[in-house]
Amino acid sequence: MRTLGPVRIVVDSRVRLTTQELTAEALEGLRVAFTHENPAYSMTTIGGAGEPPIYETYVVGEKVRVELEGGAYMRTPLSFPRGGLARVRAVLKANGIAWTIEDRRTWDFPEPGFREHRLVPRTYQVEMIDAAIEKQNCLIHAPTGSGKTSAALGLLARLKRRALVMVWTGNLLEQWRARCQSELGMEAGEIRGDKTDIQPVTLAMQQTIVSRFQSGDTELADAFDVVVVDEVQRAAAEFMYASIDPFTARYRVGISADSTRKDEKEFLTHDLFGQVAYEVAENRLVDEGAVVEVEICVVPTEFRAPWYRYRQDFNKLLAEMVADEARNELALQIAQREMDEGEQVLLFSHRVEHARSLDATLVQRGYRSGVMLGGSGQAEVFRRTAAGLRDKGPERKMAGCGTYQAIAQGLDLPTVGRGIAVTPIGNNRQQMGQTKGRLCRSATGKGSGRLWYLHDRHVYGRKVIENLNKWFRVRALWNGEWVDGEEYVRRLRITA
Repeated sequence: MRTLGPVRIVVDSRVRLTTQELTAEALEGLRVAFTHENPAYSMTTIGGAGEPPIYETYVVGEKVRVELEGGAYMRTPLSFPRGGLARVRAVLKANGIAWTIEDRRTWDFPEPGFREHRLVPRTYQVEMIDAAIEKQNCLIHAPTGSGKTSAALGLLARLKRRALVMVWTGNLLEQWRARCQSELGMEAGEIRGDKTDIQPVTLAMQQTIVSRFQSGDTELADAFDVVVVDEVQRAAAEFMYASIDPFTARYRVGISADSTRKDEKEFLTHDLFGQVAYEVAENRLVDEGAVVEVEICVVPTEFRAPWYRYRQDFNKLLAEMVADEARNELALQIAQREMDEGEQVLLFSHRVEHARSLDATLVQRGYRSGVMLGGSGQAEVFRRTAAGLRDKGPERKMAGCGTYQAIAQGLDLPTVGRGIAVTPIGNNRQQMGQTKGRLCRSATGKGSGRLWYLHDRHVYGRKVIENLNKWFRVRALWNGEWVDGEEYVRRLRITA
């Protein structure tokens, strides 16, 4: 039977209450609110191939004996992910149940010596910071090049509390380290591998946090007042809760250009962070001069893979694409022409060896080029290539060849205005946006950006270009003539 008086909600790393305080209707409403169908389940083989049919993100604990005035009572703990507090309140309200909230989130580490932010924020960056301060648990969306990192550092400077910034790649961690130094004049701490150096701003690899928590080392969970997660959509589903759910910090903020996920499990992100508190449109950034416009330039290939219609094996398709001499030559000719015109160029591929091959060919032909790959063993080569691409001198033309995983997200190279999607990503809006975003950062003397897209029309038909037309500004090459994306699709339809 439900007790008299309002339900007592305790908020720490999660939202906690007990089942005995709730009616059966309220319990069912909460269960439904935190039960999510798994979109990956129906797309797999019978049995889900390891994928559960549903995700239940609420937890019901074992009954515990609680001593209260007037006697002892048995209570069953019930908890929900912290981003779902608004849903918990909505269910209680719908069932006529009042509540009180006891805030046990961590707010114990003021940093009065925290430096002021050295940059003057743009208006929309101030709005980002204000929204995050108001909501505390939230997502912030802004296109690549908008200055999300600067806004996050501005947030930390405003709060002046011990903060953790969690990233998913070593390259991102190093970029955050450099930005902490340049924008705050502070050396960041680091949690990575066996290293634990906690400072007013501490950078952490997500994999390390997962490993620590899974090993039973939970001290970090209560060690920060603010947790910021960069590129929040990149966390693998199995890492999402393991790395974020244990933190009790009062502020939990996820930042990204778009928090939708390739596996369509956005409900995990919203359960942990809550809703989007602020979103800025790309056209506003272009109007304010924060970024340059990037057009998609579609060039058709003659590559063919007739078998792909019947067996959509992407790995096999990639193997054939990266070995196709005519297709590679097309990408190389585009890169060479752009560099001959004084442009810096990024070439994107899915395959490490393909990126190495493109780089080697450009060098052999007398062009400056370097590989940009992930992994600790590649860090120095990556750094040298990035430094060359940042060169603003008269002989600055250079190419960087890397994988989408290594360079399509988080790479800060304002001087680069040209990119080539050498292997296909046109059906993935988020990845296209991230890749396009490498080219949009504003820099002195930089005009518009350009992302070249190789269209394998005999494999993908016109559907991929129809998608690109919905998302971006597209022009395409047809028999030596440049036409807009809609006209290109029309001509494809006629000749099909």
